Amino acid sequence: MHICISSTTTKTWKYEEDYPWNLALYIEIQLSKDKEITICKHPSYTIIENLSMLINMIKEIQNDEIEHLVEISRILNKIDPEWRKDFEIIIRKKFISVTIYL
Repeated sequence: MHICISSTTTKTWKYEEDYPWNLALYIEIQLSKDKEITICKHPSYTIIENLSMLINMIKEIQNDEIEHLVEISRILNKIDPEWRKDFEIIIRKKFISVTIYL
C-alpha cells in the first residue's frame, strides 16, 4: 500500500492507497477555489520522505496549470534529478498529475 497525504486550505489527512507497485511518486493537484493536493509515495522506494513539506511547497505556487507544472518540475529536480527517467504528466483545465515510476 502506498502512503498518501491529501490537503486543502482547511484540512489535511493521511491514508494508504493501493497503486501499482512500479509507481514511485504520484502528485495530483485540483486547482479549484479550495486547491486540493494529493501526494502518494511508494512504501519502500522513497523519492521524498516528508510529504507534508512537498505539500506546503506546492501550496505556495500560484497562477495557472503551466506555472504549477514548471514549479513542480523545479522542486522535483532539487529533490531527485533522476525523477525524469520514467514519468507521466497529465494536464487539463484546473487539473495536474505527475506520476513518477521506478
